[in-house]
Amino acid sequence: MDNQQSSLASNEYQRRSAEPSEDIGGNETSRSEGSDSKPKLHQSEIDMSTSRQDYDDLVESHEATVEENQYLLAWVTQTREELESTQQRNNELEQELQACKDDLFKMQPRARVSDSDIAQAYDNLHEQISNWMEGEIARFEAGFCRKNGHLPNFFHHGDSWVAKEILSAYPTFGGECFIRFVTQYLLQDMVFADDILLLGLDEADTALLRRIERSLDKSKPPRVIIPAVNLANTMQTSATKYKFVPTMKEVSPFKTYTLTQEDLLRSKVIDVTTAKTLKVDSPVESNGKGEIGEQILLLAPALYRQDSEYSSLLLVKKVVLVKLDKPLCKRR
Repeated sequence: MDNQQSSLASNEYQRRSAEPSEDIGGNETSRSEGSDSKPKLHQSEIDMSTSRQDYDDLVESHEATVEENQYLLAWVTQTREELESTQQRNNELEQELQACKDDLFKMQPRARVSDSDIAQAYDNLHEQISNWMEGEIARFEAGFCRKNGHLPNFFHHGDSWVAKEILSAYPTFGGECFIRFVTQYLLQDMVFADDILLLGLDEADTALLRRIERSLDKSKPPRVIIPAVNLANTMQTSATKYKFVPTMKEVSPFKTYTLTQEDLLRSKVIDVTTAKTLKVDSPVESNGKGEIGEQILLLAPALYRQDSEYSSLLLVKKVVLVKLDKPLCKRR
């Protein structure tokens, strides 16, 4: 019995002695696992440090880019201001140059041209316009008739009964006269106008005008631009002042004006019915008021020499197209 109890006690002792060794082993396992976590924590700190460095590099690069952009913006602003200042200075220099040209032009001695030379040149211009119109319209009509079998109607008359009557009754001559009116209107507006200065043109305009002159000078029949420019230039450089009365803008086309016997003294009158130029002693009949017909169209204004504000001398009569109240009488 005592032996059995001793044996059981011995076994119990051995069992209990074995349990602490397991706890000690367990503690050793925990310590081993804790020691393995330290390298993992160290790697995270390295990754975080690398990311922070990358962020700092990006911030530094962004700040450098912003600074560079601000510098470029300041440079562009300064360059724009310098360009605007240069352009303004160029404009001022161009104005000063034009003023010098004007002063030189005013200092040039102005030529004196005789009234007869001016009047002859203006008459020649009328004749050249008339001859050019006759030649051009004749060729146009011939070609149009060959192609279409009839003569053309040059213009639409719109609501003007005068235009309708004239162009219907005289399609060729009436149309020719209207083209003469348009030609004179353009010359008055683009060559003879007071605000057109033919001298002192810039190089580009001068070269263009020369090309136009050379091309038109070779045309058949000769064009009217060259003699018109030459006459306008002579009038501008002359010491005498000239004026056109009435200007083409002051007279409406196909607006009728009463024509009297006295108008034959100061006008060159063309009868639309016969296409003849009336003279002072032409056999025309008037009514009791001295009226002989109606002025239909101004073909060319009169040219006056302006002596003073209230004094002028007629050099060339105006040219008008008229419709007589009664046909021309036969001379006795």
